Amino acid sequence: MEGVLIRTADRWTVALRRPDGQIHLSEGAIPPARGPWTLPFLRGLRALGVQFRLGLRALLDSSVMAEHGELRPMPTMMLAWVVGVSLVIGLLIFTVLPLLLTGREPGAEASVLQRLSEGGVKTGFLAAYVVGVTRVARYRRIFSYHGAEHMAIACAEAGEALTVENVGRHSPAHPRCGTGFLVILATVDTFVLAMLPRMGEVLDLAVRIGFLPVTAAVAYELLRWGSRQRGIGFALNRFGLLTQRLTTARPDRRQVEVAIAAVELCRAPAPAIEANAVAAPSLVAAR
Repeated sequence: MEGVLIRTADRWTVALRRPDGQIHLSEGAIPPARGPWTLPFLRGLRALGVQFRLGLRALLDSSVMAEHGELRPMPTMMLAWVVGVSLVIGLLIFTVLPLLLTGREPGAEASVLQRLSEGGVKTGFLAAYVVGVTRVARYRRIFSYHGAEHMAIACAEAGEALTVENVGRHSPAHPRCGTGFLVILATVDTFVLAMLPRMGEVLDLAVRIGFLPVTAAVAYELLRWGSRQRGIGFALNRFGLLTQRLTTARPDRRQVEVAIAAVELCRAPAPAIEANAVAAPSLVAAR
């Protein structure tokens, strides 16, 4: 909400627009991957875990900032409640309901279409959710910040100066976006589920929850592969770019300024962070 999260392999930064118009900056280090976490598939699980932790923190911080105009610590019990309820709702909508709606008796023969139906229901729920949130004004504004984030990253990757004008010339769509990851994940999940037998509702649910890390790891590797224009990952990546028409929007100037602040902080050496805050009165740096 009213902000942008940027991360590299070893650093993350968040820029939030405060109610008084200033930009609040936060940053931190990401420990390097070691041992088995550098291997294909396992590196994807680690990256997704890091992204979940950072994304949750940024989301909660931005909500507190929007409400109070400053960051305040959230009680541990409240944080656990938010995470727990979110996970339960997510599993209910995207795992339990598709399973129940396409349920078959254990051992019963099923056609290919029947086996693919569960993934189709799940994908339909995901599409309905995305389309639904685009109708909410608050989320449309978040999608504008999403576009600003992509445009600022593309500008930096093109080697251009990070100005509002330069950033504005780039597309809000980006090949390494989480929307593209969701498209690939839904596709992988559909075909994985089609290969799994039915063993009873409880066992089926347990297997599907257990397979979530597997499908997520495969989807992550396909996303990396597709961003380099290779194979089926590239085809799914192109489709992901199309779906970003729903989850991104053209930002206004103030939103682009927030994205630029986040990218510049992420690229700046640590000693320069305080200097940035002094040079730009609209910025408030915090660690």
